[in-house]
Amino acid sequence: MPQSRRLVCLLLCVLAVFWSGAALAWCRSTTCKGANCPSDDSGCNTSGKKLWWRGRCAGFSLQANGSVLLPSDKVHAVIDAAFATWSDVDCGGGQRASVTTGPLPDTPCVNNEYDPNGRNVNLVVFRDNAWTFKGTYDNIAKTTVHFDADTGEILDVDMEINSAANWFTLDRKDVEYDLQSVITHEVGHFLGIAHSDQPWAVMYPDYEPGSTAGRTLSGDDIAAVCAAYPPGRAASCDLTPRGGFDTCSGQAAGGCAARPGAPSAVAGAAGIAAAALCLVRRKGKGGSRR
Repeated sequence: MPQSRRLVCLLLCVLAVFWSGAALAWCRSTTCKGANCPSDDSGCNTSGKKLWWRGRCAGFSLQANGSVLLPSDKVHAVIDAAFATWSDVDCGGGQRASVTTGPLPDTPCVNNEYDPNGRNVNLVVFRDNAWTFKGTYDNIAKTTVHFDADTGEILDVDMEINSAANWFTLDRKDVEYDLQSVITHEVGHFLGIAHSDQPWAVMYPDYEPGSTAGRTLSGDDIAAVCAAYPPGRAASCDLTPRGGFDTCSGQAAGGCAARPGAPSAVAGAAGIAAAALCLVRRKGKGGSRR
């Protein structure tokens, strides 16, 4: 088994960077997609609208079946903790970042999709049986952000966990792939934050198996979320997903059937596109970083 794996987020909406005097290490995801987007010396794209949640709150749901490989109660606790890590972050002087997340009821929905004309769910789903993304079987996770291409407003996010090919653990003992660290990294993408080049940051694109360090935000991660969601931002709080909470009622057993005409992982309607595909690349022994 490789000693480490590199999370490389291949953004269809790619990356942007904030500057404040000196260059910051983190990047923001933007609406610009493809290889032709201009970028800075760090590889962060510098064009397009930055992705953001308009409201102060965003709800998320675990797919009702969870993972047969992990106890449901502990999985819920770990996922809640990972999302809470990014909520109401202290930006200094007691001022809090103007974004928070919260759990909604489990859902039988299983598909990575967004319906601009109906109900939705910001889904966290385990893929126990198969990882169907061609050429990426050893990926750790895939997070897809659907957004308004004109404004950068995030409309829906679906997070898929590759439990078919990776052994996830929940506790701080006998750690393999620490689920909380992996989810915490993906929640950064959920909020529209891209990768950092700081090795100690949660959003750094390397994960070292056996490590739980990714459970705690670094100063770099805090700077990112505070810039994206500054304290005092005028915004309302509603955890309800876009169009209402989707329970997939009336769909086939086992989850949502694909909605006819609804966009999924690629641009399917004006102003809607997939945002991120986070992969893992193998690295050499000894935990060296590329």
